Amino acid sequence: MPVITKTVEADLPVKVAFEYVADFEHIAEWDPGVTAVRKTTDGPPSVGTEYDLDLTYGGSPIAMTYRITEWDPPHRVVLEGDGDRTFAVDRISFAPSAQGTSVEYQADIRMKGIYRIAEPFLGRLFRRIGDGAVEGLDRRLRELSTGEGG
Repeated sequence: MPVITKTVEADLPVKVAFEYVADFEHIAEWDPGVTAVRKTTDGPPSVGTEYDLDLTYGGSPIAMTYRITEWDPPHRVVLEGDGDRTFAVDRISFAPSAQGTSVEYQADIRMKGIYRIAEPFLGRLFRRIGDGAVEGLDRRLRELSTGEGG
């Protein structure tokens, strides 16, 4: 599968954008494919923190566990997601920009086992999923920057 990379600009300080986005407890607020999220480890987010996500894509429910594998505040967080049929690596980078913060979201989604046979046909679906997540992230960061829903 191709790696999906998208960038959004946020009118927020880098530290604020990082603290919100890097904590996957917030992902259901901006990713329309995520229906529920539960943090399953204690303490603040760091390497090893895990989240159980319930997702719905194409009408099919999917359960995945995401684990933080890289934690470099306020610059970068990497999470690996593992489910029955899917493995994903989400790399999110934060950098100062003229607007406030540039957030680069990169998703590398791979099918597992026998489902890998379908990968060549799923590119459009995965791009649509990535577009929805980035559009939701952009909307939510704009809300936070204006004090809406904060």
